[in-house]
Amino acid sequence: MQQLNLRTHGLGLRWPLAVLVATLALAACGGKDEPAPATPARPAGSATPAPAATTPTAPAAPVVEQMGADELLKNASLSVNEERLVAPAGNNAIEYYLAVLAQEPNNPSAAQALVDIFPLAASIAEREIAQRRLDEADRIVGLLDRASPGSYTVTTIRAKVDTLRQQQQQRETQAQEVAQQQAAAAAQAAAAAAPPPVAAPAPAPAPSPAPAQPAPAVVETAPAPVAVAPPPTPAGETRDARVVRQVPPEYPAQAMRKRQTGWVELEFTIGTDGKVSAVNIARANPPRVFDREAVRAMQQWTFDPALQDGQPVQSQGRRRIEFQF
Repeated sequence: MQQLNLRTHGLGLRWPLAVLVATLALAACGGKDEPAPATPARPAGSATPAPAATTPTAPAAPVVEQMGADELLKNASLSVNEERLVAPAGNNAIEYYLAVLAQEPNNPSAAQALVDIFPLAASIAEREIAQRRLDEADRIVGLLDRASPGSYTVTTIRAKVDTLRQQQQQRETQAQEVAQQQAAAAAQAAAAAAPPPVAAPAPAPAPSPAPAQPAPAVVETAPAPVAVAPPPTPAGETRDARVVRQVPPEYPAQAMRKRQTGWVELEFTIGTDGKVSAVNIARANPPRVFDREAVRAMQQWTFDPALQDGQPVQSQGRRRIEFQF
């Protein structure tokens, strides 16, 4: 198994990558709390302190701008040893190595360390997504993008975060609509159950001093009932198609042997059943190297189809598939 090779100033330290992988896998799968540290014994006769909730805190973040490359490398190595690969913000291994490269763009230790840490950081981002901590996943994706700009892994993880955010917003919107409909229905039911207003009695006619012909009877007619229009039916949802399933492409064997990278932009049609058809190549770099595998992968994607007034409709899509190591 590949090892994480992190060289610090004055130290030749090789940290086994397998240990970090096993530790992160256990944290992602087990989900169990660690045992609480033992409480030291108190001297006899001492007052019993009130119990207080304590939260473990990470070491205070040093001021990165005031450190040189050697000190940054030392802090990065310490962060790896303490498994602070991507968190907390401002005091983690990736940010220290990025700061080294900002000062020394060709520093080999920092560049190689970022390559080694990248898959572990990506797995941490996936774990945050699975636990619906989207803000933290967003922050980690930003670090991954700085470490490897435009990589296929970053694009894929960011798409998952965006999809979950859209689903969350959709649920909130639907909950608001249901609450409004329930409030309108309750108001209508209350109005229907209210007793009708009682008509005031007509005043008695004043006595006439002189004999007169009997007054004609006044016939009172009940007012015509007023029809109450039902509340307007809310319009159906209108939105774009959303990705449900992504299929990564196979890497062409010849391009892999040459360690060749590139991308392909595809245009395609999304049917009302969410399936992809009519896949065409809009652009590719380099041309005709990754075209076939990109088209084959896109044909296996599925979408939640676009909606027009609540009805699924056919729509057009455009995506870029990248081939990176």
